[in-house]
Amino acid sequence: MAVDLFDGLADDEVARLKAACKQARYAAGQVVFAEGDGGDEVFVVEHGRVRISKDIAVEVDRTLAVVERGGVFGELALVGAETRSATATAVEPTDVLVLTRDGFGAFAAADPALGLKVVGRFAAILADRLQATTDLLRDTVRWGLEVSGAAALGLHRILHAKAAVEVRLITGDHVAGRLLKVERADGGPLLVVADHAEGLHLVPYHAVASLRVGRALLAQEV
Repeated sequence: MAVDLFDGLADDEVARLKAACKQARYAAGQVVFAEGDGGDEVFVVEHGRVRISKDIAVEVDRTLAVVERGGVFGELALVGAETRSATATAVEPTDVLVLTRDGFGAFAAADPALGLKVVGRFAAILADRLQATTDLLRDTVRWGLEVSGAAALGLHRILHAKAAVEVRLITGDHVAGRLLKVERADGGPLLVVADHAEGLHLVPYHAVASLRVGRALLAQEV
């Protein structure tokens, strides 16, 4: 479960933290920042959801996380990162708190006890994000996820095994069935999944949050 920045903070502490921040609102689909952009702000989601993604090939990206209420993104800016390592996009209308590096320094200097507590929450969030990224990397290697341009995803083993899959989307929806094929499209690869009623679903790969595969394929692993 993702770490909530507000957990463990009293109502008055949350109010003091919010007072040190600016507020911003983003429409669904609006980019908060893009990979490679400069910036020294950290963002906290008040309402809504933000998708964090990273480019892995031309016109193909991969979801690293979906940040919900109390979640933080852009946190590397607080430790001196000069450019954004990923892209943040609002999944739905989203309200965020925005705190600059200097602003956080001033906040922590004025309220050391609360500043230390918030730093502890940031550390927990960083650890959680690192674990999620490590899991993603492990899964990518495990399933041979190799992307060339907007082409093959290296899912041939799943296709060959006709394994049952469960595809979870960044919207929270999911599709269960068999992966039939991967098709090219202008917006990136599409996964074609047949559900148990033999209905077909075209799933844009960039909308996939996770892919679980049944034991039929796991048994073939060396």
